Parts: sequence; C-alpha cells; structure tokens
Amino acid sequence: LLWAIYKDNIEIVKLLIDYANKNNIVLKINEQNEKRNYPLLQATYNNNVEIVKLLIDYANKNNIILKIDEQNTPLTIACKKRNKEVIKCLLKYPKIEINKKTNYGINPLMIACYFKEKDIVDWFIKRDDIDVKIQDNKNNLPLHIACYLNNIEIVRSLVNKENLSHILNCYSDTPLDIAEEFNNKEMINCSYGKN
Repeated sequence: LLWAIYKDNIEIVKLLIDYANKNNIVLKINEQNEKRNYPLLQATYNNNVEIVKLLIDYANKNNIILKIDEQNTPLTIACKKRNKEVIKCLLKYPKIEINKKTNYGINPLMIACYFKEKDIVDWFIKRDDIDVKIQDNKNNLPLHIACYLNNIEIVRSLVNKENLSHILNCYSDTPLDIAEEFNNKEMINCSYGKN
C-alpha cells in the first residue's frame, strides 16, 4: 500500500482497498517503514487529495484511528505545503488532532499564521476543538506570529476568537507590544478589542 501511495498510483490503492473490503482484511494503514513513513503521511507529502480521501474514508469505515507521527503530522505537512484541498479533506476526519504540536512546538494553526494563510486560519478557528492558547517552544501564540508578520487580517480573526493580547512569550513580548513596535495603529486597536 505504501509503495503504491509513494508512486501516486491511485488505481492500485483503490484495488487494495476494494480487495481488503471484499475479503474482510484490515489493511495496516498505520504501519511505518524504516523511514517512519506511513500511508497518510506519504499521501500528504505527495499532495494527493484523492488518496488522502480514500485513506480517511477507509479509516472511518473500519474504525481505525490514523496514526500521527511526533515530528510531522499530515495536517502540519499540508499546512507547510499550503495544500488547501488536502487540509479541507483532513479537517473532515473526525479524529484529526488539530492541536498536535511537532517536536519544535509548532502546530498547524501556527504554520497557517506563518504563511499568512488567512482562509486556513479561519477554517481552524471555526472549529470547537481548536486551542488558540497553544504556545510554541518560545511561548509564542499564533497571535504573536501574526503580529510579528504584521498581518492585521489574521490578527483580527484570532482576536475575535479569543483576545490573548496580554500573553507574554519567552522574550517578554505580548502581541500588543509587537503591534506597538510596528506602530500599526489598526493592529493596536484590534488588540485592545476595538475592531
């Protein structure tokens, strides 16, 4: 299965899933190779939306919880690659760990903020299970990142979800301090809750 996904061979993936379903075989879709790669992760690396959908559907139908790697999750990779179709597909998986951090302490919301992907940020913050208070290894919130990048649209979205303008990072900066450093009056007003 992993080899077929590595080669982007959708037909073979479909055949393997169909064969497994017809013969009551449960595919080992969480099994890793020697490089710690597994089917969903590889499909995400390949930006292959159709295979991602097939794997998620198979996991849902067979009550399989898709394995998540500690270094990179499929959702963090999709965010790094800015693949909106894969992200939409992954967000439909009910057991997705949207707040899962990598070894570097970043999560998908932070990556979306870093790449200034407002629509992806908005998809995340509409979810009830999103944690906008999550911090990276330097205690930066997604709001810190949006302020560092001087992105008022994302700042506004995050503040509307929950105003955390007073939280310090490891440098003793709050998002409001960063907005003031940039002398961005609109961002300062937004940080004070004056949209």
